[in-house]
Amino acid sequence: MIAQLQGKISFVQKNSFILQCSGVGYTVRVLKRLLSGVTLGDTLTVWTHLAVREDALDLYGFAEREEIDFFQMLITVPGIGPKSAITIMDLAPVKNIIGAIVAEDAGYLTSVSGIGKKSATKMILELKDKLGDLYEDENGIVGDDASALEALKALGYSTGEAREALHRVKELWRERDATEKSGINEKIKEALKLLGAGR
Repeated sequence: MIAQLQGKISFVQKNSFILQCSGVGYTVRVLKRLLSGVTLGDTLTVWTHLAVREDALDLYGFAEREEIDFFQMLITVPGIGPKSAITIMDLAPVKNIIGAIVAEDAGYLTSVSGIGKKSATKMILELKDKLGDLYEDENGIVGDDASALEALKALGYSTGEAREALHRVKELWRERDATEKSGINEKIKEALKLLGAGR
């Protein structure tokens, strides 16, 4: 298994580049956001996944370890292969996709990823528990809370204020047994109400 490559970019294509490593050129399919930030001659290290098919060996490359971890989880979902997985990851930030899966927000997944409701439901069923345990940011915030935290910070609140508000929202929902309101948009609205009342 080719797990990581380091080399110079010698050619850039629509969805991939050729990475020259010790005299060997590897075609690596990458996310658009990575591709848009590189130029010929750049030295780059990528985490890689080798997809083996009957008629081809395809390399997929990622700048961050978290991206390849999510990609490899995504392709375990029935009906989602490597090409579909990287297409899904191209259409929305990985943190947002993870947040939607953890929050069981199938509507968000279908709207941003281009997949159908059936596939979105499969993604949630297969990955929700795994992602909830695996993805945690430096503030101890998991899944959709991480996306909500970023949204509140973008609105001018400090990390501490946003984090405290999200914890209070969770406590209030538990008291009210409001599990049906677990979507990220509802979480942000509730947090804003609390933050507004505190100012």
